[in-house]
Amino acid sequence: MRTRLLLPGDLVFGGADARWQTLLGSCVAFTFWHPRLRLGAMCHCLLPKRAQSATGPHRLAGRYLDESLVWVQGQMRHYGTAPRDYEAGLFGGSVVSTGAPSDVGLRNVEAARHLLSAGGWDGWREDVLGAGNRKLCFDLSSGSVSVSFHAPGQRSRDDGGRECNDAVAPPNAVSFRARGSSRPAGETPIRPRRDDR
Repeated sequence: MRTRLLLPGDLVFGGADARWQTLLGSCVAFTFWHPRLRLGAMCHCLLPKRAQSATGPHRLAGRYLDESLVWVQGQMRHYGTAPRDYEAGLFGGSVVSTGAPSDVGLRNVEAARHLLSAGGWDGWREDVLGAGNRKLCFDLSSGSVSVSFHAPGQRSRDDGGRECNDAVAPPNAVSFRARGSSRPAGETPIRPRRDDR
């Protein structure tokens, strides 16, 4: 299975043959997983919302939490599923600067929590805040999410996405296993036609 690296502002939706990875600082990532169909989405968002000075029509942008969630919910409906059938996750929102304090991560986490609650998710898995960076890996075949946290000044090895696997997560990693990660006998997951952006 090939791993796709999500950059800031990227949005992706796909099926059980997908594995996605991203690196987070003050940005946050949403993950969504449908346990029965093994469909999922991931977003790497930079800010809670578009600046109020932006006017006129615009395409939904993955860099904003609110617009990312609108896009994801549209994809869920496009594939004939309901948002409430997905398990949600929220990750990131760290303080990454060793200089002046920054509240970007905290504002991102607060906005993301509000959006998830308003979207109907009663609970979600989360690994947020702190000081440092997170390497996040989301495997749609099982719904598992691995998170490696690196404190400021701690070096992490750049493996180009080849180590995106819970079995090789370093000791400072947090792993989240989806509640419905075992597929019922005889069920075939739906595989979307493409990763929509």
